[in-house]
Amino acid sequence: MTFTSLYLQILVASLCLHGTAWYLLTSALSSGVWKCLLFGTGGLLSMSVSLLYFWALSHRPSPHLSFLVFNCSLFIVTLLKLTGPSVVTRTLESWKKPRKFQEELLQKIIGENGDTEYGKQFNLRAIRSLEDFRKVHPLTTYEHYRPYVERMMNGQNNVITKKAPTSYARTTGTTGKSKHIPYVSRIAAFQTIGAVSERAVQENVPALGPFQRRLFLYVHPHVSKANSGATKETIASLMDIPDVFYGMFTTPGPGLQLQTIYEANYIHLLFALREKDLGTIQMTFLTFLENAIEQLKNSWRELLLDLENGTINLDLKLPNDNRKRLLIALGRGDPGRAKELKREFEKGFSGILTRIWPRLQVVIGIDRTNMWSKIETKYAQGVTFLSGGYVCSEGFFGACLGPSRIKEIAYLPLPTDTVAEFIKEEDIGQSQPKTYLLDEVVEGECYEIVLTQAQSCLYRYRLGDVIKITGFYENCPYFKFMYRTGQMLNLIYEKLDQNVVMEAIKSAVKRWQGASFVDFVVAESTLVPEDYTELPGHETTPYYLIFIQIEGDKLRSSPNISADEKIMIDEELRLRNGDFDRLRREGLISHPRVYSLFPSAFNALQEHIVANSNASILQYKIPQKLRLFPMVQVMLEHSYKE
Repeated sequence: MTFTSLYLQILVASLCLHGTAWYLLTSALSSGVWKCLLFGTGGLLSMSVSLLYFWALSHRPSPHLSFLVFNCSLFIVTLLKLTGPSVVTRTLESWKKPRKFQEELLQKIIGENGDTEYGKQFNLRAIRSLEDFRKVHPLTTYEHYRPYVERMMNGQNNVITKKAPTSYARTTGTTGKSKHIPYVSRIAAFQTIGAVSERAVQENVPALGPFQRRLFLYVHPHVSKANSGATKETIASLMDIPDVFYGMFTTPGPGLQLQTIYEANYIHLLFALREKDLGTIQMTFLTFLENAIEQLKNSWRELLLDLENGTINLDLKLPNDNRKRLLIALGRGDPGRAKELKREFEKGFSGILTRIWPRLQVVIGIDRTNMWSKIETKYAQGVTFLSGGYVCSEGFFGACLGPSRIKEIAYLPLPTDTVAEFIKEEDIGQSQPKTYLLDEVVEGECYEIVLTQAQSCLYRYRLGDVIKITGFYENCPYFKFMYRTGQMLNLIYEKLDQNVVMEAIKSAVKRWQGASFVDFVVAESTLVPEDYTELPGHETTPYYLIFIQIEGDKLRSSPNISADEKIMIDEELRLRNGDFDRLRREGLISHPRVYSLFPSAFNALQEHIVANSNASILQYKIPQKLRLFPMVQVMLEHSYKE
């Protein structure tokens, strides 16, 4: 498909519709009442679509689209522009009156599901307010729902939800059995956060064109079926819809079905490289972009060879059918674009993203470790970064509005979709502590999230995420993520949260000559079996094993961490936690064991976790606290030996 052919098809279609519209409208003037209505309606519709085509043409849709895919993209863009504003308006109103919308949402959930088996068992119909709800229904965890969900997956109806779930969001199961969160409609669950996120993009990146395509870094997770017929998949799985509706992505449908990260990234990059006017790069976690850039550094010659000749590297392990369909989608080679890209790659990789994609406007993803500052400095100067929504398997909890409305990276709850409660950090250890509503939390305080979802019908569900309220937008609090309750480090009673540990490590590494911090993981020595003999200096007094990845001159010259540098980490931890300092003085906790990691260590950890659990690459994020000894072994095997 050349630039001329697609644009010519759009222009011809528009002119034909325009001519048809004039014929029908003039015919309507000389016809009877019914023919006048019929011809007039047809004429107005033809004229509207004709003008829509002219408008789309003025925004330069990608020349690599087929006419069918272009029309599907035009339909989606039009639909979002028509339906999105009403959803956004309602959400904006809910941030002004969160209690009102929360009360209404609770009654809607009860109205829809109060007569289910679960609703009758917990007498949901008797609940008239959020105050009643907090008094009558207990706080819950997934084990409360597991027997109900298993019956639902086996085909029983009217158990928790009146409508049968269409899918079950599968969690990773890295430390036990996977959870399966029922969803009556994943599309409905995405509606609000999708509309609000798109508005945030429009407000923060007004130069982004409506038809600029997206590089979506995605690896398709395993999807299975429950006995009920509903799908079991991750919450990040793409919807099972015809490929033509994914025309906003540079990667064609067969490339979005690949289940290995190397092959998926190669295909994503190949199709994105031919798209000079790329506007957005999107992913779940920002680590995906870092991985893709590294792969681009190593494989750009092979990619350009494929782009030039219209081929796909035979070394890629692709299913035969996918390879054939991808070759058809790639079409003939593009030597001109390949030559242009080669000149840029040969100059080096500084600022490479904006050099190969001059119209790149925004990167969207979740940045857990402040990785964006490094990526922007090295590869994407001047590109806007927006955080993705606060989404987990259990629910869609928050949207990020971006700096146009909130200067910091923070999330606003969605009062129209989730009933939100919060447990004070000091009360997290209790089984049924007091909870606080959206208008009862205090800025600067930390809380565990409790949610009640419309689509999943989890009631007063303890999410396990601890957040900090950092401000208010209108009358609704916004927050940032702090840590998972299961990720708290606690050898005795010191309770070190992940942010404290990370800040201590970062502060210590700043004092090391020629080193800069990349990432870390920590484990408690209580994981180490008593008969394990390959850990030098292991003792019965508990201690932390801290694995750090650094970069810079130190890694190249002397990657091991010296005794003095280890003492710095101990000092920084003691400065930040009085209980840890006291336990260290009293000898009840021994000094931390600190290891410097190979550059490949976190990739090895990822491969281990994905291979030994139900975790999907899409869901994977580095677990700051290692909870199983085999994970510790992987880190030890990928550490520099002293």
